[in-house]
Amino acid sequence: MSKHVVDRHEAARYPRPMMTGSMAARTRWVSFVWAMWALGLWGGLASPVGAADDLPLVPVDDYPVYDLVIQEKFLTSQTHTVIIERQTVTQLIPTLDEPPTAAFFSEREVLPGRLPRDLVADFVTVNQRPAKLEPRFAFGVRYRLVRPGGGDEPEVHLPHVPVRFVQGSEAQPVPATLSVLKVSRVGFSRKGDLALVYTGLDRPDGAGGGMVTLLRRTGMKWEIVETELLWVARPD
Repeated sequence: MSKHVVDRHEAARYPRPMMTGSMAARTRWVSFVWAMWALGLWGGLASPVGAADDLPLVPVDDYPVYDLVIQEKFLTSQTHTVIIERQTVTQLIPTLDEPPTAAFFSEREVLPGRLPRDLVADFVTVNQRPAKLEPRFAFGVRYRLVRPGGGDEPEVHLPHVPVRFVQGSEAQPVPATLSVLKVSRVGFSRKGDLALVYTGLDRPDGAGGGMVTLLRRTGMKWEIVETELLWVARPD
């Protein structure tokens, strides 16, 4: 199924608003929520996909960042199972065939003024090749890891901690057509107090969207600073 991808950097109908701080963060997030709702993506997450066994494993330090972003940006009270592509992505926009570069962030003014050079450099470095996710997520909802190209993993991973999103004790049936949640490796600042990650949704019908999220750590706790939508796609 072909799709039309709207790159927010190149589409003139998405001019950058003259805002900063919390107002800009809210505006970007509202835009992402609206886009997902308009495309019918706000509900169950996913579709099967897979990874090569010889890929390096994602470091354990990445998972607390994934957990927070998934909890805050993707889960609702109706979410029973999350489908996650086991192989991390290296393309931040589907129409770009190359891994991320520092120029990508500067030329597109992604989160302008918010991304230190060392943070961008680490994000670019770790995302030059895919890595393999393990069942280490702890966002509180059942999830399924799937291989790129269609192969489903045999097991459904249960949440590590009970949360309000879990409804019932039995595994819920997963619809045949769902959105796949895809993530990049996490980039960290030299001090380890900032993190940057890409997350995206991809549907079998060609619809989808992707965003980058900046996080800050205080002590042992991560918090989301700002999110920016990079692209939205709709079926042709």
